[in-house]
Amino acid sequence: MLASAEEIRPRLLYEGVAEAIRDSIFDHRLPPGSAIDELALSRHYGVSRTPVREAIKVLVRDGLLDLRMFSGCSVVTPGRTELVQVLDVLALVDGFVLQRLVDLPRARLRQLLDSWQALATATPPRAVWRGFCAAARASLASPVFAAASRNLEQQLRLAVGPGFAEIDRELSPASRLALGAALVAGDLSEVDRLARLHHGFFRNALLAALPVIPGEQPAILEDIPA
Repeated sequence: MLASAEEIRPRLLYEGVAEAIRDSIFDHRLPPGSAIDELALSRHYGVSRTPVREAIKVLVRDGLLDLRMFSGCSVVTPGRTELVQVLDVLALVDGFVLQRLVDLPRARLRQLLDSWQALATATPPRAVWRGFCAAARASLASPVFAAASRNLEQQLRLAVGPGFAEIDRELSPASRLALGAALVAGDLSEVDRLARLHHGFFRNALLAALPVIPGEQPAILEDIPA
């Protein structure tokens, strides 16, 4: 069921509507390929069609909705090939961000690593690697990388749906501690190696969770570096 009108106030109306629709897309209450009915949404949220139109523009810009002349608007349906490309680009962005963490003040870096441990040891653990990467981006205060990674992750969440956080489990405590030690020591080559290992584990788990789309060749899962 879609979020209620009460759940989207008191933000700017179109922003609240956009966020509510986005949540419904990620939860697959509006799954990939779903037609977007502007009038039905305006009635559901108890607003005029104007904020709904503005919300649709936001979500089209974010790559979650596809708006085509004469065929209307629908939720984007990402293909496996596209998702493999998204994962490859995300690995490059995350790798660069993690390399920059070695320049953080030691206390800030340890705080970041503690937050990663908290994600990994939570019950149940959720979004362990992606949560750490998001915290790493935030620690660098880089809006460019934050926006790029967020848009890429949205495509993955769109494809996987509500199970996105649950498939992102820890590779192993030893590998997490090893990457933390490499960051503290400033060992960039080891940071790169271990980051690729963690990303490979996440990549394999995500691709394994995707349904095979008829007519498409299944993606080849990359080997995790030793």
